Amino acid sequence: MPKDHKEKKVRSYTIRPYNSQESRSRSRSHSVREKKHKKSEKHEKKDKREKHDKEHKRVANEKDLEKVEEETKQEIEKIKIDESVLIPALKDEGSLLTKEYLKTKAETKVDQPIGRAGGVYIPPHKLRQLQEEMRQQGEKDSIQHQKLMWELLRKSINGIINKVNIANIQNIIIELLNENILRGKGLLAKAIIKAQMASPNFTHVYAALIAVINTKLPDIADLIIRRVILQFQKAYKRNNKIVCMATTKMLAHLINQKVLSDFTGLQLLALLLENPTEDSVEIACDFMIECGQVLTELTPAGVNAIFERFKGILHEGEIDRRVQYSIENLFSIRKSKFAEHPGVIPELDLVEEEDQITHQISLDDEIDGEEMLNIWRFDPFFEKTEEEWRQIKTEILGEENILQLKQPKRPEDEEEAKEEEEEQQIRDLTETDLINLRRTIYLTIVNSVDFEECAHKLLKLELGVGHENEV
Repeated sequence: MPKDHKEKKVRSYTIRPYNSQESRSRSRSHSVREKKHKKSEKHEKKDKREKHDKEHKRVANEKDLEKVEEETKQEIEKIKIDESVLIPALKDEGSLLTKEYLKTKAETKVDQPIGRAGGVYIPPHKLRQLQEEMRQQGEKDSIQHQKLMWELLRKSINGIINKVNIANIQNIIIELLNENILRGKGLLAKAIIKAQMASPNFTHVYAALIAVINTKLPDIADLIIRRVILQFQKAYKRNNKIVCMATTKMLAHLINQKVLSDFTGLQLLALLLENPTEDSVEIACDFMIECGQVLTELTPAGVNAIFERFKGILHEGEIDRRVQYSIENLFSIRKSKFAEHPGVIPELDLVEEEDQITHQISLDDEIDGEEMLNIWRFDPFFEKTEEEWRQIKTEILGEENILQLKQPKRPEDEEEAKEEEEEQQIRDLTETDLINLRRTIYLTIVNSVDFEECAHKLLKLELGVGHENEV
């Protein structure tokens, strides 16, 4: 054999049996690849078209802008007047319209808004200066003066409402009635509702305050009730449990103070228990605990019907176990005649039955919250309305209370009051407490089994200050 000759490689072929599944899978994968390729081609064409359209629009807009600029330039050139034709006096002075504008701008000062929403903080010393300037200039009917007085009224009402409690409620009522709450009744309603939402534990105090205001100015109490009911309706539709509980608590204490009729309370309970859920039943239980004692006195038949509904819900057993326990707790409280949950505590029973005015408002009525009363409005008869309020205030409070508010307390008077209190303190010179302490120490030592028990019992004793040596 020749050297250049190369050996040919023989390929070996293996014959596989025909598999139908493999062939199908290959054909499927091939078709999927073709589809993907076609889709990608379509998307590319679509993107190219969109880019082309955008570019075309941009060019068209630029051309339009250029045309508009050219047209405006041509119009300006047409309007232009030769200055040589004008009188030289008119060149130096401005036009009549500009003069009038500058004059009105100088006369009317631009008032900056005063308040939280984008308002301006005025320091107390500057506030006093502004008030003095207004008094000197006699601008009592001006917009700026009225805005300033409105802002001061708002701050005063908020400050008074925020510091009310059981101990100082009577003094707070006098302070509040000293302010023009007839003008700021929207502010007062807003402040009370906001304070009650922030601290629901003081609801009974706010209800007592509303009850006293109701005897003198029932329109304000009516406005507060309407706004609370509106707030409850909105929260009930939105399934806001926290707001519902706060508003129902307020309504319950208003029923306790007999400011609101018992019919509204029964209507509210019927609404909550009509389609019972865990939250609605829990709110109804809390509401009945708060005002159950008063409702039982006023409408025993209605309360019995409500408790029958509670019993039916309990027997059905469809609600959560926790809510069932709350219903059982309500029945136990009813059994004790609401002894631990009185309607009105003696410290807040400030209104006589003869002076009480009860408002009848249904939940089905169309209620107007009169939110526009929260916003300042210009009063053309400001001085007249202020004088009318002074007369009403003197009729409500009397001159003595107004004078007490006007005269600030001196530190000397406070020191004298403290000295009088110290003098009135009773001192026990018979030493009965000391004898009783010695007796208890002796009995504990005698009755104890060993020293450890004796030491343990002596440590538990509440020894007064200075009685440690007796042990």
